[in-house]
Amino acid sequence: MAELTDDTFDRVIDVMSQNLAARQTVRLNRPRAASVVIAVYDVDGKAQYCLIKRAKRGRNAGQWALPGGKVETGETRLAAALREAEEEVELPRTSVRVIGRLDDIATWSGFALSTFVAAAPAGWRPAAASAEVQQAYQFSIAGLVADGVVRWAQVDEGRPLLQMHPGAGARIHAPTGAILWQLREAGLRGREVSVADLRHPEFTRH
Repeated sequence: MAELTDDTFDRVIDVMSQNLAARQTVRLNRPRAASVVIAVYDVDGKAQYCLIKRAKRGRNAGQWALPGGKVETGETRLAAALREAEEEVELPRTSVRVIGRLDDIATWSGFALSTFVAAAPAGWRPAAASAEVQQAYQFSIAGLVADGVVRWAQVDEGRPLLQMHPGAGARIHAPTGAILWQLREAGLRGREVSVADLRHPEFTRH
């Protein structure tokens, strides 16, 4: 497995490409499917990635998320992820370079959620471009691998609840938090982790 020695854009893309290519991706088949993109981009030589906050009304109102959405009839999961990312944050679908895929996640809302990792073209910056997006945010890859980002909350006698704290005061639960956790561990650190049994908060049922 490749190791992340620094957070320069080229090094991050190289490490993630190697680590994701080396692992067996879990894929799920469900009647309903959705897909998202982790868009990694270069800002002054450092690797950043995009998160969004959903609009205050509608599905997943006000929640942290990755650009993406429902797979339409006749559409591949990758095509859906890139289409939705273009519609939501102006990521040009014909100019990205897909470098890998994370495990599919079964969401409580009944979807099989697929995640693609992509290198954005030079000069791209995320911008909220859809009524479904309240705002687009920039987060650093360095912040994702920092100490204290991964926290486990014991909210009852059941399994601990994953909480990702990647910066900007964000506290992100599964499924988006699970995706970020696997990106950190498998993609950036070369450590195999499963997202299959992670708890999802009650508010993600809707």
